[in-house]
Amino acid sequence: MSSSEQIKRFIILERDFQSELDEITPTLKLKRNVVAKNFSDVLEKLYK
Repeated sequence: MSSSEQIKRFIILERDFQSELDEITPTLKLKRNVVAKNFSDVLEKLYK
């Protein structure tokens, strides 16, 4: 596996994704744009 394919950093979130916050669909698919907005501070820390 090349280094670009390897996981470098990860974070375990304090809560699950919630349909009430429109983060997942009724079929439990992730809405990436909503999750990116809701967890923007966490994502910023990952890419610093």
